Amino acid sequence: EVLPRETIPGADDRVQLSIDLREGEFRILPGEPGEPIRIDADYDAGVYALEKEHELAAEGTERMAIRFRSRYSLLRRLLTMGEDAEPENRVDIYLPPDLPLDLDVKISVGESEVDLSGLALAGLKLHLTIGEHDVRFSEPNLLALDTLDITASKGEFTFTELGNAAFRDANVKGSMGEVSLDLRGDYLEDASVVTRFRMGECRVTVPEDMHVEVTSSVSMGDRRVSVNTPDELPADAPRLSVDATLSMGELDIRSAAPEGGTADASIVEVTSVVETPSSEAPSSETPSSEALDAPAGLSAPEPPPAPEPLPEAEG
Repeated sequence: EVLPRETIPGADDRVQLSIDLREGEFRILPGEPGEPIRIDADYDAGVYALEKEHELAAEGTERMAIRFRSRYSLLRRLLTMGEDAEPENRVDIYLPPDLPLDLDVKISVGESEVDLSGLALAGLKLHLTIGEHDVRFSEPNLLALDTLDITASKGEFTFTELGNAAFRDANVKGSMGEVSLDLRGDYLEDASVVTRFRMGECRVTVPEDMHVEVTSSVSMGDRRVSVNTPDELPADAPRLSVDATLSMGELDIRSAAPEGGTADASIVEVTSVVETPSSEAPSSETPSSEALDAPAGLSAPEPPPAPEPLPEAEG
């Protein structure tokens, strides 16, 4: 199935495309230049619905929407279909690289492969929940993104070479999951990334060929920062600012290792943190795994002498 653009005369060059997919295996892939948006799907049409909309808004903006969802609630399907309540569904969507897009993608309950390599994206929002999701930019975006917004919750998420998205500001948030955030890519100007996660494991890989500034904090858990800035970088090389916050879990920020070797870190920080809210008890900072030693030149105080036994009573 296709969504041809020529059915909407007078549309602007940029198209607002909304994709909402639930319960299944989904792929969003680059199509061929000059082709329309193409959909290839395999599903039970009696239980699930694939909906498509195409309109021209009053302000002249062209809008497209693709939705895939169940016709019935999960409880009804369990009562009427039993073990067949969750059949296998597959939906593949192909986006032409020469079509400028404001792309809004929502995928939940399933597995997804989102390959946005070499597309023409003017705006991008990703909302991924409950499942295993893989997003990659193997080739640079043909346009510049003003803002990149990502929400990733309750699952396993891998983002590869996000730097090729050509964003100026990226906001990444989520909770309850495992996130791998690869920020490598072809940066043409300064960029900033803000991550906010509530619970889980977050691994951030930063480029080794640009200036990187990192601010990070963990309320309860482990934090490791190992960032390398090569001395030979020119002063006018692009700068990447990373501000990462995790409420509870493990945060790991490190430079990408060069091919055939490992990165030499100029900034290394390993911290285990447990913070207590001030309303419960005053907080204190103590090393989590190392004993406290006496200051240099001072000896540790001797333990107090044991008390002498009381004399026996005379009979």
